[in-house]
Amino acid sequence: MRREWLLRVVFCAGLMVAVQPAVAGGVTDMAAYMPAETALYVGWTQWLEREAPELREARLWTEAVTGLARQEAGELDAAGVKCLLELLPPLLSGSVGIGLFDVRVDESGVVIDLAGVVDAGADTAGLAENVRQFIATVGDADEIRARTIRGVELSALPLQEGLVLHWGLHQGCCLFALSELAAGQVIDCMNGAAPALAAEAEFKFGRAKVKAGLDEKFLCVYVDPQRVMSRAKALAVEMSGELPPTVEPLLEELGLNAYRSKYVHIDELDGVPRLAAFAHVTGPLRGLLALWQQKPLSEEDLKIVPKDAYWLQVSNCDLHAVWQEVLRVMGATAPENVPMVEGAVGMAGAMLGFSPTDELLPAFGDTWAFFDAPDHGGLLMTGTVLVAEVQDGEALHGMLTRTVEMLAGLLVQSGVTLRQRETAHGAHRIHYVTIGGAPVPVLPAWGFAGGRWVFGLYPQTVATTLQQVDPQTRGPSILDNADFQAGRKLLPREVLSIGYFDARYFARLFYPLNTAIKAALVSLMAEYNVHMDLATLPPLSAQLAGMKNYVGASSVDGDGIAYTGVGHGGQLAAVALGAVGGAAALLPRQAGHEEYGTEEEGAASLRHIGQGCYIYANDNGDRFPETLEELVGLGLLPPRLLQASADPPGAESYIYIAGQTAYADMRNVLAYERVRGRAGTHVLFMDNHVAFLSVDELRAALRATYERLDRADEMPAELR
Repeated sequence: MRREWLLRVVFCAGLMVAVQPAVAGGVTDMAAYMPAETALYVGWTQWLEREAPELREARLWTEAVTGLARQEAGELDAAGVKCLLELLPPLLSGSVGIGLFDVRVDESGVVIDLAGVVDAGADTAGLAENVRQFIATVGDADEIRARTIRGVELSALPLQEGLVLHWGLHQGCCLFALSELAAGQVIDCMNGAAPALAAEAEFKFGRAKVKAGLDEKFLCVYVDPQRVMSRAKALAVEMSGELPPTVEPLLEELGLNAYRSKYVHIDELDGVPRLAAFAHVTGPLRGLLALWQQKPLSEEDLKIVPKDAYWLQVSNCDLHAVWQEVLRVMGATAPENVPMVEGAVGMAGAMLGFSPTDELLPAFGDTWAFFDAPDHGGLLMTGTVLVAEVQDGEALHGMLTRTVEMLAGLLVQSGVTLRQRETAHGAHRIHYVTIGGAPVPVLPAWGFAGGRWVFGLYPQTVATTLQQVDPQTRGPSILDNADFQAGRKLLPREVLSIGYFDARYFARLFYPLNTAIKAALVSLMAEYNVHMDLATLPPLSAQLAGMKNYVGASSVDGDGIAYTGVGHGGQLAAVALGAVGGAAALLPRQAGHEEYGTEEEGAASLRHIGQGCYIYANDNGDRFPETLEELVGLGLLPPRLLQASADPPGAESYIYIAGQTAYADMRNVLAYERVRGRAGTHVLFMDNHVAFLSVDELRAALRATYERLDRADEMPAELR
């Protein structure tokens, strides 16, 4: 049992961790090695660079966990843990594709046709050997058998009924598969003997819609819903004999039969992380897809959000129309249930004194906004407010009052008292509920302004929001936020929903907690004579360097539903990606990539230089290198980045101001692009942001930098 569990762990870790592409040449888009019939595919390329802080931290934890296992379980298990964890770095810096082709039942049990292909460059051969060593350490190496599939020599190990792990090397890649059939399908694609997923029409269409970048690091997810549903129905028939008669009508009315594919892609756009997703839909949006049958957001819908909001999600959704669609689907697929649902709604209406569906839902308009801002005075999420467009504010207030009265009557026997109160803030009336007899730390409150309803956890939060919502007292809005404006320019013009996430704020907020937790774990491990030094991990300033706030939006066109997001913090922002699914902040560009143009090339190269300097400083007492060539020698910068395409070979493209540290004045210039007779050039500052300055602005910034360093005489003569 222990052996089987560990083997499943190594397969999952080896396959999922393998989700990182190759540094070596050759194919890095592993979709070229997956069969066209793939139902689910995940692939990515060089997600982390070899010296990325995340991998350095992973190595530290590998050593710590191995030491702990040695103390608690002995050398044998410690060796197994170390072998397993050491799979991570090479896999996270390579190219990987994982595909699920089929799930079927035969005489041996449930068979999963799933396979993965990994190209980890020089470490590829070691992956296969690592798996063998792991099995030999914690399992039974005698059960490993040689297996030849399509002329390729592989190793095979039975895991349980129907599942056999196959692995080995072919065409410079490491191949994993859970069945002989899956291994054969992938080998055929690698040999060019079968059509590949990368050339499949639906897959290519999804990539084209999101303008997928494949020439540098990326991650993608592809789902063929029709193939998945078809296989699920076939499995149900194989296992139970027949499908319930309601399945086909339900799929049709829910709109799932019109759902052709989903493609999610994460890459970079001009050096900024980008998440793009597309759901291909044929025919009208109905059933579940009717949630996106909405009108576009207007400028007025966004003006209700203050300029300095931490985060926001604004969407158009007609809840009454959605309810009508729910009733339509139910009437078409299970009409016998409609009276029961209507009866339940009627009972709720009798208790409340109003109909939730015929009175409450029509009282609201289309637009719904959730957001939080500094002036709300909240702690973490307690400052969050809901602002909804209303058709009849007076009727909505009456229904809320009746709801409070009903709850008060129900809770009185429990010793809890609810009282609705009212206060004024300027021209706005605020209604709130006090809760007595229970330790409830909130005062639910609401108010109305500008045709919108505001709800929050405290009257003070609602009062602040009403000022922004009211056109007469409104201050600067999110439309005046430079980060929001920059991100919005990269999104479709008309959107159904839009979100914003202040990545820098949340990074600052959680950094102390994250650091404290890690330090506490290190202290606990010291009891077992396991020592780690977290001081080498990046400081907050390095993590914030180059970070861009996240903006994302969903839209609809004649081909389906799309979502696009740009900026960092996409992992958390993607939680709100109800539109088409999918999270992640990307690291610097893949080495050797040719930039989009001279201006973009200079800005991107300077960002790399700044990040390389901070990584160097982490290992060298906060000192920056004396020359950029030191970064190249340590592998922190590819040589290509120091030579701009606009310059002749050997020219100095980027001028670096040495002798600084990670604690120098953040206004200082760290490096700048050589001036080539243009109106200006790109400049890298100590906080790792890059700006395009005129020659006069560059001259002033350099003069101020050298004066702060007490080295005014080193100012370049041509810029004095």
